Amino acid sequence: MFVSALVARSGNNHGYAPMNLSCNGKTIVQDFTIPGEGFQPDETGFQIPPGNLIYGKNEIKLFIVSDALSEFWLYHIAINTTLPSTTSVANFTVNPTDVHGMTLAQNDAMFGRDHSYLLPGQQVIVDFSSPDAGTASKPEQMNILITALAARTGNFASVVPLELSCNKKTIVQDFTMPGEGFQPETISFQIPPGYLAHGKNEITLLISSRAENSFWLYSLGIKPGTPY
Repeated sequence: MFVSALVARSGNNHGYAPMNLSCNGKTIVQDFTIPGEGFQPDETGFQIPPGNLIYGKNEIKLFIVSDALSEFWLYHIAINTTLPSTTSVANFTVNPTDVHGMTLAQNDAMFGRDHSYLLPGQQVIVDFSSPDAGTASKPEQMNILITALAARTGNFASVVPLELSCNKKTIVQDFTMPGEGFQPETISFQIPPGYLAHGKNEITLLISSRAENSFWLYSLGIKPGTPY
C-alpha cells in the first residue's frame, strides 16, 4: 500500500506527527514519520504482511499518535497487489552481491545463506545516475525499494532502526522494518527531487548503533517514476 502525505511544518521547523498503520488490527508500522520535513507531499510504500490479510473484506487503519504536535496532511492512500520491477538493483541474496544499473561503493554486509546482514553501525552505499536531475523542468520521480527484515531475538521482535539518505541528505531516520522479523518486507521511499544531483548520486543505508540485532538485507533498488 502507498501513503502520500506530509507533516505540517511549524514556522521554520519541521513538524512532529508520527503515524501507526495497521491491517485488520495487526500493526504494519508504528511511530513512523513521513520523510521530507514537510516541504512537499512524500509517497511511501508499505507491504502488507500476508498473514495480516483475510479472505474477503480487509480494513486498513491509519492513526496519528495522540502526542503529535503538528497536523498530518493526507493526500491519498492506494492499495496495489504488486510492486514493479526496478531498473537498478543490488541483489544481496547471492554471494558476491549481484549489481545491475548501479555501483556498490561500500558494502559492510556479510553473506548469510539467502540474505546478507548488517550489524549495528554498518552501512551499504550505492551510486546511481540521474541524468535529468537539476536540468529538466520537472525531473522524473525516483524511488528506493528495500527488501529486508529486522532479525528476531528469540521469540521477540527486535528494534533495528535504519537511516536512509541521498547525497548526505536524510530521507528517513530511525525507521524499523515492519513485519516483526517473520519474513522480508518491501518498502518504497520517494527521493525528494531537491536531493538529486545531475549525474552521479549516492544512497546510504545505515543501521543505527542502537540496533538490538542484525538487519537482513535482500535487495536495494532504484526505480524511476511512480512506485505503482
